[in-house]
Amino acid sequence: MSRTSYTVHHLKSWPEYFEAQWDGSKQFELRHNDRGYEVGDELLIHEWTPGVCTFTRRVLHLSVNHVLHGGVFDLPGHICVMSTVVLDRWDVDDDGPFHPEEPRPETELPL
Repeated sequence: MSRTSYTVHHLKSWPEYFEAQWDGSKQFELRHNDRGYEVGDELLIHEWTPGVCTFTRRVLHLSVNHVLHGGVFDLPGHICVMSTVVLDRWDVDDDGPFHPEEPRPETELPL
């Protein structure tokens, strides 16, 4: 049976890991699999500065094209590794941090 819908997940990423995805050197996400990630899902990765507990204005829009679920290759069962492709990047040049809200299903993703 083919999948007819997907889920958009909003996730935080610390600057060093975010930057590696931003520049294309990192093409995966290693995550606690508490959301049931699946191929075809989309990830909105929000850069998060942990020391001051704020979001920056950079966001990556990724598509999941493979999921390696835990329980194999000594990967703990509650962890997954997702292979990702960048769909879009946003770097909003504005003053100060912002706190993004998750869009309602009927709204479009920000451009």
